[in-house]
Amino acid sequence: MTAEQGLTAPHLVTVARRAASAGPETRRRAALEVVDAVACMRLGASHPLVAQVADASSWQGSGAHPSFGSDGLGLEDAVRFDALACHVDELDSIEPASATVPAALVIPAALHVARCTGASGADLVDAVLAGYDVLTLVGRALGGPQAYGHGWWPSSTIGALGAATAAGMLLGLDDDQLAAALGLAAARTGGLLSDDELDAGHYLAAADATVSGLRAAMLARSGLRASATYLSGPASRAITSWTQAEEPAPGDGVRATLIKPFPCARPLQGFAAALLTDDVTLDRISSVVLELPGSLLRFVNSDVMVPDATRAAASAAHVLAAVRAGRAADARFFRAASLSGLAPVPPIELRPWSDAPAGSWGCRVRIREVTGAERILVAEPPVVAPDEVRAKAARILEDAGVSTRAATEVLDDLVNLSTRPTVRDLRLRQRLSGSGDD
Repeated sequence: MTAEQGLTAPHLVTVARRAASAGPETRRRAALEVVDAVACMRLGASHPLVAQVADASSWQGSGAHPSFGSDGLGLEDAVRFDALACHVDELDSIEPASATVPAALVIPAALHVARCTGASGADLVDAVLAGYDVLTLVGRALGGPQAYGHGWWPSSTIGALGAATAAGMLLGLDDDQLAAALGLAAARTGGLLSDDELDAGHYLAAADATVSGLRAAMLARSGLRASATYLSGPASRAITSWTQAEEPAPGDGVRATLIKPFPCARPLQGFAAALLTDDVTLDRISSVVLELPGSLLRFVNSDVMVPDATRAAASAAHVLAAVRAGRAADARFFRAASLSGLAPVPPIELRPWSDAPAGSWGCRVRIREVTGAERILVAEPPVVAPDEVRAKAARILEDAGVSTRAATEVLDDLVNLSTRPTVRDLRLRQRLSGSGDD
């Protein structure tokens, strides 16, 4: 089946519905995505960029939907706030083949809608599975990382489809309504990738895509309709990177999603791993050449002096400094956006990795030592294994100032999400912040 044939809204509804038939192990893996996303949202709520957004007067609406970082927001603003918080520290998960960040695009909307509707934990897991399957299928059809070279960022280009799917499932939309929601979400297909600085625009674009998907589901519930062929027709003609999409098996989106260990841009995760190997003596490095697949270079820089935390998380110099300081996994290091008081970072040159394996997100690192010796390391980004996700979440919550007792209780509940009769009593914000209604 080609992308043109398979990406009509009714077919995507079929993909979404059958996601619920994923096996028990995949369902447990989906619950771990929620575990990781909740921890990322809680920590991300205190990020400087999120604080700036929260301070904007246009966000100070009234409503009954508190977010992790602010009280009294309307539903759309609460979802936008949490989606932004989930991704802004670069700790959230990624699905490499579709080049999307499913957790930030799907889970904030799913959590808020599940809370509003009183859905069960199993319903929430179904919605996450469905949202991931639809999102990653369309992201792969868009070309995944190939889309970067054509100026598209898949997460913001088609991220609304994942949120619309998850929200629509939890709102109980029938097949026609869910198809309408997907059509409405596809109608806003866009999402450009900058040629230079990513900065706030990059992170806000993904959060806005999540809100667009939520809105599409809500509008479809109210009877609005849209074309079923935005993706199979105009999108496939207009987007140069459009390609054939393989039909996913139920739960493929979740199974293919990888959880990151370090709070830095995905293309730099392999660099951090290479520096952490026993072969590298950090204090003897005199210079570094970091080679990355060409399409990934626009996500990173080698700047020592950076204007803010988002640029620090994309800086190879800050990654090297974090590894050298023993803080490679500490988001607070990158948030400081300063290497003042630390030993000078050796020069780092960024180059395209011309013979990188197809589809690689890895790197080749050429290290010169003060003795003149050279070594070459090749590394793929490391992944947090399923049995390590809870420990990562606990560490992030500790960094966010959450007590060990509160974190343990919440993580117990989220790991066993599928057995909960309702998610309304999770009271995540209240239990993880110590204040406010949830």
